[in-house]
Amino acid sequence: MRKLSYTLFILIAAFSFSYPLALAQDVIQASIPLPKQGKVLFLGNSITYAGQYIQQFSTALLLKEPNHGLEILNLGLPSETVSGLSEEGHAGGEFPRPNLHDRLGRILDQLSLDLVIACYGINDGIYLHFDHKRFQQYVEGINKLHEKVSQSGARLILLTPPVFDPVQGEAYAEVMHYYANWLIEQRVEKGWEVIDIHWPMFEILRKSRKADPEFYLAKDGIHPNEQGHWLMARELLKAFEVYRDPFPDVPDDFFTSYAQADRLLELTMERMSISRDYWLEKIGHERPGLRAALPEDTFSDSLLRLNHEIKETLRLAIEF
Repeated sequence: MRKLSYTLFILIAAFSFSYPLALAQDVIQASIPLPKQGKVLFLGNSITYAGQYIQQFSTALLLKEPNHGLEILNLGLPSETVSGLSEEGHAGGEFPRPNLHDRLGRILDQLSLDLVIACYGINDGIYLHFDHKRFQQYVEGINKLHEKVSQSGARLILLTPPVFDPVQGEAYAEVMHYYANWLIEQRVEKGWEVIDIHWPMFEILRKSRKADPEFYLAKDGIHPNEQGHWLMARELLKAFEVYRDPFPDVPDDFFTSYAQADRLLELTMERMSISRDYWLEKIGHERPGLRAALPEDTFSDSLLRLNHEIKETLRLAIEF
């Protein structure tokens, strides 16, 4: 019966933004164990590179479990796909979209990872109507990612792609519905660990736009604003059961109830950003125009300083 509901979900949800989500809500978010210690890496495109959802997740995790032993890294790369596809004239013809698989082997070789969390899809349909061949290249890219990470000894958790706003193109919004639904099905078909961020974001967008037609989660249809990133982060927090209380729809309503949360958010973002820049440059990639990494000695000193300041700020938050 469950498998039938997934199939029905795919057939219906791929064709209508106004679809009421009765079947979407039947796709229950799986509870996924989060390791107590080890190295966690986020992979993805420009949304992951920007990293607010990782910042929010990391900060909430610190507030709930201040003694956790996880090192959380971000190696998102703008423009990247898992499918290897790139539209003609991407970036004004200056460079094609980077392909994750050109750097994945180096990432897995150079970083001893325990868990990889990957979010791909939004670029992989290259902003065109649904095409079976393009979809198959996405499927093959995801399968290859799963195989390589598993062979490295790390766990892989896949995130469904964020919502593409139908106001910016209903046909591509439907493509992302389809890609998200395929990933959700892999929980049943292959036992993969998948966290759905797509449909929870869609539900907020649908309800909020009904009340306010000018509402958006991504002004350009692609890159989430602060609330959009929060909706991604909270699905991680829910799936990992970091918090069990009901979650608000906007981040301020969550973080303002914790002392020192604003400062912790600033510090975790700074630490994540300098670490991201360092490892992107050290491992190498094909995406021009990114911020240069700090020199190694400056990076090491900055990381020590930030780790100490985060620890002290967290101590003040707990004592408050």
